[in-house]
Amino acid sequence: MAAVHEIAAGNDPAALKLFVEMRRIAQAHELDGEDWIRGWELVISLLREVNDTRRIELDTLVARMSASQDGRVFADQFGVALQALAATPCAKVVRCKGPDCLCVPGPEQSRR
Repeated sequence: MAAVHEIAAGNDPAALKLFVEMRRIAQAHELDGEDWIRGWELVISLLREVNDTRRIELDTLVARMSASQDGRVFADQFGVALQALAATPCAKVVRCKGPDCLCVPGPEQSRR
């Protein structure tokens, strides 16, 4: 959750650092969270730059995760996040319901 808030705030380095820490914790406890973590890394990448290779990787990852009911719940987060975060560049996200987010405007929004 903290990493997603960092993505919404445009602080990609902090989000990526949190994902590195999540990967370390998952490995230390022999948990399989690699697809979920990689999915969020791809979300960051796709929000900042259109890239067909990364989009294909995310689509493949979503299909693999969706093979199980539990995985589908997590895989569905990526599409909602891409839609919500791309449509709502925020300095600070207050709350989201589905793809609709309420945010505190940053300097770039207040100049419009």
